[in-house]
Amino acid sequence: MNRLKFKIIKLIIRRAASNKRIPFRKLTVWEPWVGCTPVSEACKNCYYAYRSNTALEKTSDFARTKFTQGKSVITGFMSDWFHPNADEWRAEMWRVIKDNPGVTFLLLTKRIERFYVNLPDDWGSGYANVKIGVTVENQSLADTRLPILLDIPVRDKFISCSPLLENINIEPYLKGIQYVSVAGEVAKMGRALDFDWIISLKNQCEKFGIEMFFKDTGSLVKVNGVVKKVPKLSQRRMAKKLLAEIR
Repeated sequence: MNRLKFKIIKLIIRRAASNKRIPFRKLTVWEPWVGCTPVSEACKNCYYAYRSNTALEKTSDFARTKFTQGKSVITGFMSDWFHPNADEWRAEMWRVIKDNPGVTFLLLTKRIERFYVNLPDDWGSGYANVKIGVTVENQSLADTRLPILLDIPVRDKFISCSPLLENINIEPYLKGIQYVSVAGEVAKMGRALDFDWIISLKNQCEKFGIEMFFKDTGSLVKVNGVVKKVPKLSQRRMAKKLLAEIR
């Protein structure tokens, strides 16, 4: 991939991933490889679609071995940490993570069932600086992926409902979860996010004392039965406004 284009995309992703209320707001986007293949309904209108269904390739991030201590690093927006075509590379990246104990690594995946493939021999109950999150966009995948997330040996876990495509019940899976982030679909022809689904998730999280972060509305949001088109630059602001009205 063109190096300049890669840097621009990372800046866009950093803005989308960051939220000043999330504990890990000083985010560095780290994508040692790019390229992906569709695996579920959320992939249909992926913002990275022009690179989807392509062979994975290493990026300049693959050679990066040091990070600023105290920073948080997130990966999984331009590919998938557990993608099968990255199995040979992942062992080396696990070593980079281990060699940076003062850095928090947030690994986001849609392939949590592949967690144990090439897992480091010294993993034990999990590296202290690794947090793993799973994307679930509908009830079927919540019921499939989240039990696996709860069962794996990871010290800190989070859930990403992005894009959220239907009303889901994740209450059975919230014990032991650090936080839940939610967002709508950002594609121009994206599927509408119903704000009632956000209210439902917020109520579920509050029962467990878990923070829910509503990052953005996506391009279409349904409020009180009316679907509204939201300009890209207003999607985060609209999410904040809608959530403030129910606090």
